[in-house]
Amino acid sequence: MTPTNPRPSVGMAFALATTASFAALDTLTQLLASSATVAMMLFARYLVQSLLHLATDLPQRGLSLFRARRPGLQVGRALALALTNLFAVMSLQHIPVGQFTAIVMLTPMAMTLVAALFWREQVPGLGWVLMASGFAGVLLVVRPGQGATLGWTLLLPLGTLAAGTVFQLLTARAAATDAPGTTNLWTAGIGTVLSGLAVLHGGWQPLSPGAWALLAGVALFNATGQVCLLQAYRHARAATVAPLLYTQLVFAALAGWWWLGQAPAALAWLGMALIAFSGIASGHLSRRA
Repeated sequence: MTPTNPRPSVGMAFALATTASFAALDTLTQLLASSATVAMMLFARYLVQSLLHLATDLPQRGLSLFRARRPGLQVGRALALALTNLFAVMSLQHIPVGQFTAIVMLTPMAMTLVAALFWREQVPGLGWVLMASGFAGVLLVVRPGQGATLGWTLLLPLGTLAAGTVFQLLTARAAATDAPGTTNLWTAGIGTVLSGLAVLHGGWQPLSPGAWALLAGVALFNATGQVCLLQAYRHARAATVAPLLYTQLVFAALAGWWWLGQAPAALAWLGMALIAFSGIASGHLSRRA
């Protein structure tokens, strides 16, 4: 992706703001898990995101903003993101923020695996080694059998990873057919409708003023992260931005430690470093291919 207003240092700052915002989003989601329903949290995120896209894109493009060349693809992408968000919120009801983030950070490597197995794309030997090391990093973070994260709860972040991988692959297809504003609005709009229906059909419960504040924070940090990510790519090359996105591992671990008392073990820090190294090296390898 070519930056439209090249200022690398500004782009890097926005990339860090992106990861900090998403780490705060996940932490607030976990804090809110005992007060608000999953449907309410998803609706707040989608509604604010939809309003944001309408406010920024509709004045420039008018009704053409709503026209998609491949509506089926847009619906599929929206459903994939809806599943990703659903699994993410459910994961954060059971799993520490740092562990959840570590698993989800495998998404770029999972995309490489899917492309190799189903699209027959060539992956060099080093690429397979990096995927294996990334998986080893997750094992160091999660440490099956050594903590509270056991059994079926591990399926939730794995569901997030699987749905997120499908979402990213469909995003690549959608980018070739429709403008980003159209794609983002379709995704946010469909998510708003689906989560709104879930709220109306048993997904509502009264909240305390403190819980309402947390819910507003969830919507705010989600929107802030989306805006900052777009600004990061506007000011810096993808090769500059992508490695910085792994700082979400650090922000998530620190946020979980500070707000939730979830102090990562020494092996968890080592695992996060291994995931970040594997992801950055894998991205560099794919750009050279």
